[in-house]
Amino acid sequence: MKIAQLLLLVSLFSVHSLTIVRSDNSDDKLLEAMQSSDVALFRELLAIGEDPNTSASNEWFRFTSSCESTKKGNNEFFEAIVESGAPLDLVSPLGGFTGSMIACAIFYNNFETYQRLLDLDVDINTVQNPAAHDSRLFMTPIDIAVMANRFRITMDILERIEPTESQIRTLVRTVNQTPGIKGHPEQPYRDQLADWLKSKGYNNRGIQAK
Repeated sequence: MKIAQLLLLVSLFSVHSLTIVRSDNSDDKLLEAMQSSDVALFRELLAIGEDPNTSASNEWFRFTSSCESTKKGNNEFFEAIVESGAPLDLVSPLGGFTGSMIACAIFYNNFETYQRLLDLDVDINTVQNPAAHDSRLFMTPIDIAVMANRFRITMDILERIEPTESQIRTLVRTVNQTPGIKGHPEQPYRDQLADWLKSKGYNNRGIQAK
């Protein structure tokens, strides 16, 4: 995965406290209700047709309340969206990157919400940036998980898919560049990934032994 993609992904999701610029955009109201921890108002807005997949702006980026609902601590808002019947698998515009709810849950390292989305039949292979001019630049949930060092989620995805050669190279490169920190909660899963690659016969360049 290109360095530019990683920088774009990190910069996009690094703003954890949103300052919404008011506009006529319906989703501003949903995000403002979320910021105020007003679940009742959030549900009322959904009930009258406000769209959680519509982007709202702040000074730098565009966000959706669907994406923000996947952060830890926002489960009531997430479930309100599920109950509203809104699509859960849309790839909505987020700044220069496009991301679905499952991509957001992965980046925010919310394993429970990630699993909930899979239970709701969201596709684990959804291309997150279908407008990319080159298919080699396409990102799926496993690419996002690896790039963000979400090793627990990475291992779970590997139980569900057959990774491509490009994804294997990214996995190997990430393991090589991330020796880990003793005691870090992701460390056991990073080690599991290293063992998985070895068990499949991949060397440190991502080439599989014949």
